[in-house]
Amino acid sequence: MEFSRLPGDEIENKRRALTCPGHACGSRAFYRRRSRDGRAAHFGSTSHHPGCDAATPGPPAAGNGHDDDRTEMLNLGEELIIDTRAASAPGTQHHDPDQHPSSATPTPRHVRGDEHSPHRARGSKRLRPILGELRRSPAFARAGRTVKHGSWPAMTDRDFFHEIPSLTAEHALREETKGGHWGTIISIGDTNAGLWLNFGPPGTAGVVVPVTTTHLFRDQTGISELEDLVGSSLIVLTELEVSQRGKPYLRLPSDSDWAWLPFTDAQS
Repeated sequence: MEFSRLPGDEIENKRRALTCPGHACGSRAFYRRRSRDGRAAHFGSTSHHPGCDAATPGPPAAGNGHDDDRTEMLNLGEELIIDTRAASAPGTQHHDPDQHPSSATPTPRHVRGDEHSPHRARGSKRLRPILGELRRSPAFARAGRTVKHGSWPAMTDRDFFHEIPSLTAEHALREETKGGHWGTIISIGDTNAGLWLNFGPPGTAGVVVPVTTTHLFRDQTGISELEDLVGSSLIVLTELEVSQRGKPYLRLPSDSDWAWLPFTDAQS
């Protein structure tokens, strides 16, 4: 039976457990319903494993002059400083008034240390390019860098970046639950309290968009319907919490502390 012909409640249950059928892949996948503008229902994934025969060709590789963000990310040093001056979604960037909008982010530079700390190469980067790199390769979060964000304590990249589908209530018991939590949205719950964005199977964390900020969230992402969020990627700089019912969740932070990237057909 075609997936789209299943009862609605069955689709909602099954779409949170989909995996890519490609050879030696098995990465998390999603299902997008048919849209009002005529886009056909389809399956996709933003995290195919290398060599997956079900993946379509990706974006141009770094170094060919077509992906400046990618090139800048490869130039990052040993220390990553997150710059949250930019807004949340494409087309809504807020730039430093002293910097031309088209100016590239400065590449890491070596700075002088003191007698107790060695020289380190530091790179300052906005959230959207960071999310793009995590989406291209989750290994970016295991490069051995130190990550700094505002007044938060410095952390290793392994401790800072977390894939939302891997977060459970047990993770909320840790001493430090702040971090850069990211993932691919696979389904959305629309309630009187706001939106609940799902990234993995039941029992794993979701992102809550309170009803008071739902309009702003939809406006900044530019979606025309909620189903447009499926397959898109989100990163939130916040702490993991647990509801009274024991469900782990992340609350959408201020608009400078989250970033969103849309799904494109080239990623399926």
